[in-house]
Amino acid sequence: MTRKQTTKDYWLHHYQLFKSAGITQREYCRKNDLGYFSFNKWKRQFDKENTSTALQQLPIQYKPAQEERFEIVLQGNVRISIPNNFSEKTLSKIISAVRDQK
Repeated sequence: MTRKQTTKDYWLHHYQLFKSAGITQREYCRKNDLGYFSFNKWKRQFDKENTSTALQQLPIQYKPAQEERFEIVLQGNVRISIPNNFSEKTLSKIISAVRDQK
């Protein structure tokens, strides 16, 4: 193993321990007698290596949206079921037409 590889393994070991330590980078370096700036240089390198820009295919669950509705009940058991996004102008015409039927 080359010195360069040994050095990388050394910092990788500390990088992995740091990730699971749940403490700040400065605190980890102080507790392990590591140079903060040296560790930070290696940490950035390992973070960069671990960042994948490849697209991942994720499972998607499709559920049709349940359309909210409200209902108008008129005398004579006339029911009008209207979705929330229904045109107010059209609804007004329907109500006028029902009134005119009386």
